[in-house]
Amino acid sequence: MTEVEEVAKRSLFLAEKYLNEGKPGRCYAHLLIVLKLKPQWKDKLEKLFINSLNSWDKYLLTEGRYSDLFTCYEQALEHYRHPLLYNNLGSLLYRLNFKKEAGKYFQLATAVNSEYLPALKNLYRFYNESVERWHFRMLNDSNRNKCYRNAILKKIKQGHKTIIDIGTGTGLLSIYAKLEGAEIVYACDYSENMIDIANQVVSSNLNPDSIVIIPKMSNDITIPSDIPYRCSLVVTEVMDAAVFGERILQTLLHAWEKLLPSPSATFPYRVIPHKAMIYIAPVQCLKIARLNQVLGEERNIIRAINFGNIRFIPIKTEPYDTENLRIVEYSCLSDTVEIISVNFNDFSEMELIIDGSKDIENFIINCNREGFIDAIAVWFDLYLDNEIILSSSPKVSHDCCWDQAIFPLVKPKFIQDQSLIKINASFKDGELRIVLIDVPDTDEILTPVPQEIIKFLNCTSLHSIFHETIIKLKESWPLLELCEVLDLSPFPIMGLLLAKYVKVNVTYISEIIHLFSILKSNNITSNFEHILWKKFIESYDSLALKFDIIILNYLLDSGEFNEEIISNLPNIRQCLKPNGIIIPSNVKICCKLVYSEQLLRESQVINPELISEIKVADYINIFKVPYHLDFRINEINYKTLSDFTMGLLNIDALSSEEPTIFEKDLKLNEDGIFNAILCWNELDIYGSCFSTDVHDSYINHTAWLLNQSIEVKKNDLIKIKCIYQQSFLYFSTKKC
Repeated sequence: MTEVEEVAKRSLFLAEKYLNEGKPGRCYAHLLIVLKLKPQWKDKLEKLFINSLNSWDKYLLTEGRYSDLFTCYEQALEHYRHPLLYNNLGSLLYRLNFKKEAGKYFQLATAVNSEYLPALKNLYRFYNESVERWHFRMLNDSNRNKCYRNAILKKIKQGHKTIIDIGTGTGLLSIYAKLEGAEIVYACDYSENMIDIANQVVSSNLNPDSIVIIPKMSNDITIPSDIPYRCSLVVTEVMDAAVFGERILQTLLHAWEKLLPSPSATFPYRVIPHKAMIYIAPVQCLKIARLNQVLGEERNIIRAINFGNIRFIPIKTEPYDTENLRIVEYSCLSDTVEIISVNFNDFSEMELIIDGSKDIENFIINCNREGFIDAIAVWFDLYLDNEIILSSSPKVSHDCCWDQAIFPLVKPKFIQDQSLIKINASFKDGELRIVLIDVPDTDEILTPVPQEIIKFLNCTSLHSIFHETIIKLKESWPLLELCEVLDLSPFPIMGLLLAKYVKVNVTYISEIIHLFSILKSNNITSNFEHILWKKFIESYDSLALKFDIIILNYLLDSGEFNEEIISNLPNIRQCLKPNGIIIPSNVKICCKLVYSEQLLRESQVINPELISEIKVADYINIFKVPYHLDFRINEINYKTLSDFTMGLLNIDALSSEEPTIFEKDLKLNEDGIFNAILCWNELDIYGSCFSTDVHDSYINHTAWLLNQSIEVKKNDLIKIKCIYQQSFLYFSTKKC
């Protein structure tokens, strides 16, 4: 044996010894020596090396030794091009807010292994954060694009030759301006990623210097530092579903003050869009109601739990929600009513709106249909000039990029035909707020909770299954009386139902004030104890208490797997008594093979104009992601080729760090084309099945979009592969 081999073997012995002793840093250092002396041992050392670096990584991260961490990964990547190393380094950079650099390492990880799910999940998260998904819908709205282009052309023909595009995004409106004859175009955006995309789009379609792209908000642009003089025309589309949400009034007031000349007889209108007319209507919509009210007898829903005078309302961080009423069942309870119009070419009018002078009180609406007012819906007509008009009305095409703004009610309000209602509307500080003012007062205690809890409490289909389960447990399980229950659901409904039948001790994690008032309303005398989730996870191994029944929440309301619960499943299972039960016991993956243009339009640019005539798609579609979350299957347009069950995930598979692979050969019964797999789940609850496809499910659905649509014939065989790993699902398909 040579001296080099002796040193290498001695270092390997010490590396294994130090790893077993919990000293990963020393282990890692000795492995580097071994790899330097004996690079041909690389393959057999890979697993040991990765394990030691993983442990050392966690220690250095805890100590905040980031410089040492980066050094370790630089050394590691000299020896191994392993996707885990790239992914870990990307995750570290992401944590330190170097997101663009992190994205490159996630891409490197997936280049090494295209099915390495931890890196794919991180890469898609990076893409989602880099480019907001509404960009795709907007760019695919060909009517919007055509109208803006025509409006810009008309202004240029009138003599407007210098243009500022505020909130340029991909730079499309700036390119329209240049193609239609503008002499000088300035474009600005605050998003670093969109500025990068805009630069690429402009360079691909025009002389790179033909449009000056400024990486700033327009309110930060100054003359002459950023632009040399006031420009003739502003083009913008900084509007949301309620017009004002993107601060368009503040943006245009600044533009009129600092970036545009005053209106003149020749050029009285210097802003596209010219004006907006905003409309409202009270609507009845069960979907909206389920998101904002815990429904009861007023909607023919009988509840097993009496909440007494406690009314749960959703915690809100925004003044309104949005909903695409074009694809949701709803009914207007009145004619559409104009609430306000705003002229973006009138500085004084915008000032009056923003300072609150145009706020409206006691605005009366005549309702011509009976029903529940679940919300006040808002949409608009956008006049790009006096002739070219866009509308976000729910009655226009499905391809419109704008949804409607929704001001939901948190209390039930039923009205008769020909009833009058009153609302207050505020526009102060450029923020639309609408309140229905004649909702009767009650002695209810309004209790804000996360919206997921409202949805969970409205999922009476699941509550019925819980009820069935309790009856089965009473009949077959002698341990039910005085058993210990851990309820990790959004709200401890199962624990409450159990406590109505037998004396139990319930530990729950949902942070709910007034729970003891609910116990009193239901004559429940069982003991309920709250524990913070974080505290539970930190102290599970020191808990003296073990549980007979553990109720888990495997799925988030978005349809995603609940990573926080699932990653802690091994720890949670240690809290279960030997003969205890876990509910649900497994998760079934149910699928449809479909074609859906709607999903395609919402995930990537497919507009022919922006693929061939003006090259935009190539640069923004880099950020497309194949999975869709948080939608209902019955609210999208699709054609089904086949329904199938992909596989069953038990608790071991759910919690394993290793991938679980399902493969299925699917024989098709008809000709067609497919581009997506729609997914929902079935949960096994003590022998009963809860499907997330039921009408009142609090869990939404997901979809996986293929890279390319696939044409098929009857009797064709499609091989479908599904990988589950660390709370993430991946699909691939192949025509055999």
